[in-house]
Amino acid sequence: MLNEWQEFLDYTGPVAYRAAGKQDATWLGRFTFEALRDFSGLSRILTILARGFLFHDGNGAVLPGEPRVRIETARRGLCAWCSVPGQRKKDWQYQTDFAPLHEEFPELVDEAVWGWFCRHFHGAMAFAAEHPNLVRKSYADAAKTLDRKFDTQWRDKVRQFQTPAFAPSTDGAWTLRFDDVLADALELGPLRQMEVELPGELTGASARRNCPLRCSTR
Repeated sequence: MLNEWQEFLDYTGPVAYRAAGKQDATWLGRFTFEALRDFSGLSRILTILARGFLFHDGNGAVLPGEPRVRIETARRGLCAWCSVPGQRKKDWQYQTDFAPLHEEFPELVDEAVWGWFCRHFHGAMAFAAEHPNLVRKSYADAAKTLDRKFDTQWRDKVRQFQTPAFAPSTDGAWTLRFDDVLADALELGPLRQMEVELPGELTGASARRNCPLRCSTR
């Protein structure tokens, strides 16, 4: 079983932008390059984040009481994570710049208004572009273009996330929304914090000696 609390930490903590070779994906954090390029998997990621905000304190302990009272806190946490600098318009209902949330969520949105995901995306693309010898050629070739286009594309996504659940437009009916994410998070409950522990006979040297396929340990 996945340790979902660790997954939450991986989506909110620092990423080491380094690699020992082209097979080392440390610089991508918990993402694949394809996921960053296509924004795939965002529904799960945002739901993991929402469950963390709704059900857990900073150490992973389950919070007491009714999680529904923390819905607005969770929504603000999602906004902070997604924040991207942009012109703030008083008459525009969906902002993408969540500077006021820095004090509440300093690890998710910095003083320059960059949210965690934006910082990670630009950090990963910069690493790929600057270290073509340590990443796949296709990644290094695509990195600068993806980095240049990201902010505009992400602003559109963040505006879509804020679409009300009962938006009358067709587009609103098909997009990923914070409302849906929060509803799913409430239904799924607290994050699981268990790892799979294999019995000793499957992990020890005797298992390797008795492997019917004569597995190599080299």
